[in-house]
Parts: sequence; C-alpha cells; structure tokens
Amino acid sequence: MKKGQNLVVQAINSNGAPLTLPLPLAGEFAKAYDGPPTGPEGVRGNPEEAAGRAAEARRRAAQEARRCAKAGGAQANPAAK
Repeated sequence: MKKGQNLVVQAINSNGAPLTLPLPLAGEFAKAYDGPPTGPEGVRGNPEEAAGRAAEARRRAAQEARRCAKAGGAQANPAAK
C-alpha cells in the first residue's frame, strides 16, 4: 500500500449486488504511515483544511469510479461475474 496508487475495496450490498469502492492512495498512505504520530489535536486540525482534503479525496474517488466504469463492468468489477 505504501507504493500503490489505488486501493479497490469490493463488497456485496444488502441487495446482493456488488459494490466497488476505489480509494486513491497516491503517496498519502505512505506519508501517513511513515509520518509522526498525531494526538487528538492533530486529528482535529484545521476544519477548513480537512474539508478541502475530503473534497479532493471525493473528487479523485469519483474520477477513479468513472475510469473503472469506462473500462467495462466485468473488468472494473470482478465480483460481478
């Protein structure tokens, strides 16, 4: 995960349909894993900064989901087979 660009989590929802959640890593995992530990004050941080990071993560996840959808249902979602 330290060197990976994406993490894809797949599950089956309550309707029995496959659910794919692409999560971009892009160096963020390694930075968090290798970085200094943070206490509660580090987690809370700046709300505006956290909101910006969350918006960027949502944008990248949506972009990756669109890319996977364009790649084709069976290829983008092996659990659908």
